[in-house]
Amino acid sequence: MIVSVLLLIVTLFFLPDAKSQNLGPNVNTDGDEYINALLSDGSRIYFTRRQGDDKVFFSVVKDGNCQLAQLVDFGWTHDIRMGAVSFSTDMKTVYFVGIEYPGGFGRGDIYKSELIDNKWGNPINLGLPVNSATMESQPCISANGKELYFVRDTKNYKSNIYCSRRLADGRWDKPSAVTAANTRFGEMAPFLHPDGLTLFFASEGHDGLGGYDIFVCRRLLGGGWSEPVNLGAPVNTEKNEISFVVSADGKKCYVSSDRDGGFGGYDIYIFDYE
Repeated sequence: MIVSVLLLIVTLFFLPDAKSQNLGPNVNTDGDEYINALLSDGSRIYFTRRQGDDKVFFSVVKDGNCQLAQLVDFGWTHDIRMGAVSFSTDMKTVYFVGIEYPGGFGRGDIYKSELIDNKWGNPINLGLPVNSATMESQPCISANGKELYFVRDTKNYKSNIYCSRRLADGRWDKPSAVTAANTRFGEMAPFLHPDGLTLFFASEGHDGLGGYDIFVCRRLLGGGWSEPVNLGAPVNTEKNEISFVVSADGKKCYVSSDRDGGFGGYDIYIFDYE
């Protein structure tokens, strides 16, 4: 059954009419744009833009087109670096990486902010054991709020994917490595689909088409993960694909890539399978 589902997922990406479309100048610039999240109804995308520093933007999707991107104002983000946002299902909690914040555990830590009375609260460091003296980044909260996937730097200056589970008292347990996904090379940008069963990530260590590629695993009955499967073309190219999200209905996906023909650096592309 699991193998059949994986084959179905991969087959979708080989449909003859499955073509990538650059989101255009309303979203992409000569800097780097990294897709982070979608609203559950697909009406808005969130992404990190790197132009000197890291800031979070959103774009409203209207009639299938992304409108001019706007800076997300959390109320405390003007002079700090933040990125890789992941929202709770009710959009009342945001998880993100804060880079070189005062009082942090490492160069980058994972923080959260809560929406109270329509105002985002000050960042709260998730603390130990999620954060450590190394760098943690690119959080992804599960739809049920019970799992937090993120990236942690390794001793060889690469990164691997970890998961921490929420305990009954609200604390997070000791993170465990997602061994099915990780290699001695680099893995990044975990995205757990709202179905809670499908994990996408970028890797340069598994067999790919070039550089970083996007892979998918399925959750096994025992709680582990299946062997990663490369999504293939046209999602992956001979260039780098480093972040990937899929809509809740599975009809649209977004990928950040430095493939040829973009505006510069990493651009965001969309695939439509309706």
